[in-house]
Amino acid sequence: LPGLVFQSIAVSLKEDKLLFAGIYGQPKVCGVFEVTLPEGIVRTVLRSECGRRFPWRSLSLSPDGTRAVGICLLPIQGSTLIAPYSLVLIDLKSATLKLFGSGFFIASWSPEGHWIAGVRNAGKLRAGRTVIFDAKSFTKVKNLPILRGSGPRTGAISFGLLNAGTRLAPLRH
Repeated sequence: LPGLVFQSIAVSLKEDKLLFAGIYGQPKVCGVFEVTLPEGIVRTVLRSECGRRFPWRSLSLSPDGTRAVGICLLPIQGSTLIAPYSLVLIDLKSATLKLFGSGFFIASWSPEGHWIAGVRNAGKLRAGRTVIFDAKSFTKVKNLPILRGSGPRTGAISFGLLNAGTRLAPLRH
């Protein structure tokens, strides 16, 4: 796609949809964009303010491809979501948003679609506590232990392995 600059990208399980956050088009638009595959048709889902950094990061699509979660870094046009590093649920069809909270820097949807995980920012882009939310009720289900070590631990939200073989207690839905 000519003129595309992106920060985050997610592919649907059926591999028929691509979701990306970044800058696209002429004139340039910042936001979240959906691309149908293999046609390559681009649709703007959300417009965001263009600043010195990309407005979105850590996009993750629901297994059915109708919703996504991500971390919003900047205000969203037409929305009251202004807190930095907000964990946000995006309904792709209606472009409506649901705020889970602020202070997150990684988001992920569980493979079966029951859970959404967000890793809180512990400062200097270090992973803090992983928070698990129910994907239907949007309520917090569990706080997972803080992982010790250096750098971000994206494996903390893999819904099976925490770090080097440490297993989660099973979550029941």
